[in-house]
Amino acid sequence: MRNIPFGIWLNYYHLELWSYIPYIIKSINQQITVIIYNLIKFLRNAAAHSNCLMSSIMKPKGEKKFRKTIKLTNALSQAQKEISLHARSKYMAYPAFHDFVALLFVYNDLLKEAANRNMRDKTMDELYHFFCEKDGRVLKYKEYFEKNQVIAEAYKFISGVIQYIKKQNNNPKHKRYLKI
Repeated sequence: MRNIPFGIWLNYYHLELWSYIPYIIKSINQQITVIIYNLIKFLRNAAAHSNCLMSSIMKPKGEKKFRKTIKLTNALSQAQKEISLHARSKYMAYPAFHDFVALLFVYNDLLKEAANRNMRDKTMDELYHFFCEKDGRVLKYKEYFEKNQVIAEAYKFISGVIQYIKKQNNNPKHKRYLKI
C-alpha cells in the first residue's frame, strides 16, 4: 500500500465502496462520502509535495467554481459556541479552510471506534496543544502574526473548530460529525 499513489488508493476505495454496498443503499450519503474524500485528497497532496497553503489561504484552489459541501457546513453549524455564524460562513467559503475542516471531521469519524479512539485522542490532544494552549507553538509565537489580521482571524476559526472537536470527542453521546 505504501507505494500506491494516494489518488489511486482513493479510486480503489471508491470502487470497493460501490461494489460491496447493495444497489438500494447506494444513496446520497455514499456520493457525499466520495466528495469529502476528494476534498481531503487536495490537502494530502499539498502536504506531501510541500505546497505552500499559506500563499493561497484565501484563494480558490484552481477550480472555476467552489461550492461548500452542505453536509460539512451543517455539521459545523453545531459549533455555535466556539465559532460565530459570520466566521463559519466566511471561512467555509475558502477551499483550504473547508477542506481542512473536512479532514478533521473525517479523521475523527473514522477513528471513533474503541480500538482507534486512543490514537485519535492522542493526535487531537497534540493538535489542540499546538493551536490552543498557551505553551503550544501557535500561541507561544503569536507575536509573529498578531499584526496580520487575516491570519489572526483565520487562526480563531481553526482553533474554534479544534476546540469544538475536542469537546465533542469527550461527549459520550456524540456519534459522528458527518455520519459517513
